[in-house]
Amino acid sequence: MNYNFKNTYRKSMLIFYIILGISVVAGLFGYFVLHPVFSKIEPTNEGYYHLNSVMILATLASIPFTLKYYKNELNKIIEDNEENEVKFKRYFKNATIRTCIIGSIFILNVMLFFATNDKFYLFCLGISFCALMFCITGKQKIKNELELDGDFKTLMNS
Repeated sequence: MNYNFKNTYRKSMLIFYIILGISVVAGLFGYFVLHPVFSKIEPTNEGYYHLNSVMILATLASIPFTLKYYKNELNKIIEDNEENEVKFKRYFKNATIRTCIIGSIFILNVMLFFATNDKFYLFCLGISFCALMFCITGKQKIKNELELDGDFKTLMNS
């Protein structure tokens, strides 16, 4: 596979849009399949309480750890001073890991919100959605994060 600026940008955005598409399917699944099951469970149930605790911990713990891991890996990519193709390949891998981890938490929160209609999951959903917005890969973001020189026409054709 040829890793260049253009392919890295397109594939990173594709991963982001796939996550959003899966979240729509997860919402439908949560509403039509899981909602009849969860509607029979009392919100005072101990299992319901534990599920809330696990989701808030997963949401609040995964975001800083994922972003910190991504930043550390990005610093390694810049320090290694490799060819652009290797830089783009490593950047894409790390951007995909970041997007998938935060995206999976977002998808779970979407599914659980529609399954339970609990405002608690709406709170977790909002937090994970804000974090997911940091995962959007733009042309300027790639250029800045990899400290690339040149204009976009040159980078897109390289």
